[in-house]
Amino acid sequence: EHLKAKAIHVEYPIEYIKPNGQTATGWIDALVETDKGYIIVDHKSNPQSRAEWNDVALKYSGQLALYKEAVEAVADKPVIGCWIHFAVTGGVLAILF
Repeated sequence: EHLKAKAIHVEYPIEYIKPNGQTATGWIDALVETDKGYIIVDHKSNPQSRAEWNDVALKYSGQLALYKEAVEAVADKPVIGCWIHFAVTGGVLAILF
């Protein structure tokens, strides 16, 4: 299925105060808006082999979960996907929550 992106926001800034009062700030590398919701893409430039992608994804899953929580706190649509883009080795891996 095609994403049918309505908009792609690059280097999208976030500032989010979590329910526990902790403030989180950051930049979403790419926030893709579709009719069904948003997709968060996080670029990684390390030259990890495909065999190591799952380990890398696990390392960054907390960051993506925070971005998802922040977007959903203010958006009118859900985050329907979080992906890590391995720019050097040329692939993407979906993170499932």
